[in-house]
Amino acid sequence: MEVQNSLMRSMVDIPLDVIHRIFEVSLPTSLPESISTRADAIKFFSSTPPYNFAFTCRAWRDVALSSHSLWSSMFFSFDLPGSEDINALRLKIVRHLDRAGQTPLTIFLRLSSRYNSRPLHSRHIIFLIHSRRATWKRVFLDVDAPIISTFTLGVGGLQLLEEIRIGSSVKLSVQESTLPSLKCLELEGLAWFDSLVWLGVAPNLQELGILNVPLTSMNPWMPQNFFHRSSLRLLRTLRITRAKRTAQIPRVVFPVGLAAGVLSHITCHALCVLDLYLDKIDCHRTLVDFLHRSSPPLEVLGLDVHFVTQGDEEDREQLVVDAFSCVPSVRKLRYRGDLDATACPEIVVRGLSRNLDGDSSSRILPELEVLELVDVVASIHPFIDIVKVRCQSRVDTQALKSVSLFGCFAKPPGELMLMEREELGNFEPGDDFSQLPASLSALGEYISAGMEFRMKQVLDNDRM
Repeated sequence: MEVQNSLMRSMVDIPLDVIHRIFEVSLPTSLPESISTRADAIKFFSSTPPYNFAFTCRAWRDVALSSHSLWSSMFFSFDLPGSEDINALRLKIVRHLDRAGQTPLTIFLRLSSRYNSRPLHSRHIIFLIHSRRATWKRVFLDVDAPIISTFTLGVGGLQLLEEIRIGSSVKLSVQESTLPSLKCLELEGLAWFDSLVWLGVAPNLQELGILNVPLTSMNPWMPQNFFHRSSLRLLRTLRITRAKRTAQIPRVVFPVGLAAGVLSHITCHALCVLDLYLDKIDCHRTLVDFLHRSSPPLEVLGLDVHFVTQGDEEDREQLVVDAFSCVPSVRKLRYRGDLDATACPEIVVRGLSRNLDGDSSSRILPELEVLELVDVVASIHPFIDIVKVRCQSRVDTQALKSVSLFGCFAKPPGELMLMEREELGNFEPGDDFSQLPASLSALGEYISAGMEFRMKQVLDNDRM
């Protein structure tokens, strides 16, 4: 009888902290697959915590519905733009937010492009979430609509906000706000001006991403010193990457590249990770000035170069090498060239293959351990020299541990133009180095000594 009573013991007898822990470890932590049918919606709300707690015993249900902390996170990805479905979604969101009370909120919401034809529906959902902004802690809003369709949401009194990622169409107005608690900011699809506005309102940022920025229609006579320079003393990660989504054709293109516009307005003495899209020579110049001014302890550097203006390839590559000289602490470098450039002076590749002997001021990235070159065209010898020079044992320099060549080509020695180029082929770690093309056979001894080497001629979509 005692055994039977033990087995039949009510959940009420389990301590509340234990029940809370059981519930907490089962809560979602990332966006689910998009809900695109009503059957998907039924399955999601009947099998996903905390919604499925309503289908358990009364004791569990009562604990779940009365515990605000169990409703402090919400992860929705929807592809159901019909009126009835929107109303059902709004009701679910309202109930969820009501149960959360004043608990700091983590909200990840993605609405598909099918909401484009019904912008009021998506707007109502965004405004509903915005109505609880006083409790925002971590927020991701992504409405997969054309960039021209934006939501202007005033952001004030967000004392709890630590992280916000704004995708595609959501535009937040922050000109007169201050967000000292904000540590992580990611902006996607916003124009140059709208991105820079954020720099002056979040002085304690640790991570900043400005992604997929379109060419923007702006007043070309706006002075470049319109924004004051901000000292982001805690910033450790900065990413400004190329647009991947289709943007509208601008009427007037602002003459300053985005990276130049951002870097000229900030100083970052603690920066460890820097990933940039450089589309104009002013971006290269500003990068060098920024690195001189900030002197960051940079460890990871990624540069994605796009030659919009043909004919300045030599000057821009020299500025890249100058930038390398400013950050000797870099251990990982990813450099992406432009296969559509009309000329290839190969200054960057030759700079990386420069001998590391001599005084420290003449060395280029002496601590480099991981090198990834993408869409780079050069004669074959500089590729080999990079490995030879950087794999030699030295007391005061780091030996190269990994080299990757993705989408790279070899060109005839001394040829400046890119009329002729030869594929390098494919190679993966673990392959027999005897499979290397004859032109790269000299790398065999370094591969056999433990250096990791990869080559891939055709890039995957995630590397585009």
